[in-house]
Amino acid sequence: MSLTGETGASQQLPHENGKPDFDLIEPRALDRHEFSTSVSIGIVIGETNYESPEHILRDADSAMYKAKGAGKGCYFVFNKNLYQLALDHFSLEAELRRALKNNEFILNFQPIVDLKTDQLYGFEALVRWQHPVRGLLYPGTFMPLAEESESVELIDFWVLKKACQTITDWQTRGLIQGPLRVSINFSARHFSKLSFFGRIDELITRYGVAGKYLTFEVTEHGLMKGAESVTQTLEQIRDRDIHISIDDFGTGYSSLSYLHRYPINILKIDRCFVRDLHQQPQNAAIVRAIIALANSLKVNTMAEGVETATERDHLAALGSHFAQGHLFASPMQEEAATNLLSRAKIVDL
Repeated sequence: MSLTGETGASQQLPHENGKPDFDLIEPRALDRHEFSTSVSIGIVIGETNYESPEHILRDADSAMYKAKGAGKGCYFVFNKNLYQLALDHFSLEAELRRALKNNEFILNFQPIVDLKTDQLYGFEALVRWQHPVRGLLYPGTFMPLAEESESVELIDFWVLKKACQTITDWQTRGLIQGPLRVSINFSARHFSKLSFFGRIDELITRYGVAGKYLTFEVTEHGLMKGAESVTQTLEQIRDRDIHISIDDFGTGYSSLSYLHRYPINILKIDRCFVRDLHQQPQNAAIVRAIIALANSLKVNTMAEGVETATERDHLAALGSHFAQGHLFASPMQEEAATNLLSRAKIVDL
């Protein structure tokens, strides 16, 4: 298999996947400015068992997306394993659409605690898929696929609806004495939709849920797309008294020039920095830096994935405000969360 460049010289690509020996993203000058563009290549080795050109293009497209997922300037050679993955991909996408219609999703709630008082601050609402064949599936199995289609928008608003129903039930039972907040993961894909705020307002009005009971979690990576317009969207969320949390903070590529403009309330420290915090000086340094940044922005921090008392104590000593993880409680069904709430003291912030 060969790739022909600008000069007409033939550059050989091996059948393995990865980065070629030549530069695919070499900068180019245009009107006295230098630009760099990335290239991702999907390769199909010609075989006689293809029935039509469309099938070749289909497989090349699958390989190209695999190359994009590996980073900039990469190529990927299509193989039978990738074909099976593509079939599984399309099958799962169709099943996602059916799952929404068949009410196969369930909502779990994981408690969030105040590290200074050990009191309950709120819950994170976590979606699960009760697949009729594969059993219980966690978000990591299906949400990346949902992010590639409109399914993520349907799932996110399903979670918001169920969370509002639950909050209303807790209010009716008199279990919410303070501003307990339920965190909901939202894809930044919603931000470009004209119907986004109309759908939010319709749900919180229908169930009588004030914004002070909700937190929207958006990934750091998602916020960096269209940063100027994102600021306006976040301001409209804040105007509804809904808190904003940046999820997985420290794993993406935040621009501090934009971060200080965002009306955020919480930086959520990713679990990869929390794990074995006391034994990993680099992790401790990163967590300390995130907490210092949050303090300078006058926002709170929340650590996720806390598994041990030692991790909790270390986070508290570093100054983290909130935490969640199996040390405190695993994600639980609504009934168990209701029972916990009936016994808990709520942090009034």
